[in-house]
Amino acid sequence: YRTDDGVYGYVNRCPHHWIAMNRENGEFIMWDEDDHELMCAHHTAVFRLAHGGECIDGPCKGSNLTAVPLTEVDGQLLISDSA
Repeated sequence: YRTDDGVYGYVNRCPHHWIAMNRENGEFIMWDEDDHELMCAHHTAVFRLAHGGECIDGPCKGSNLTAVPLTEVDGQLLISDSA
């Protein structure tokens, strides 16, 4: 997820039951018209992408998606060393 502030990445697993959040065809459901919120296709939990992946509605409200630390180098996204 890209904003003016940077790039955010998350593990594709809902914290509710740790299953993939996309539909069977691989598509994700963007909940709001500006694509700032992502909805789990299985449990309808809604996550704010630019706010640490915070769940704002649904069965895991108050939890967060697992962040993937990213850096951008020469136009390529790389997973950062989190150690």
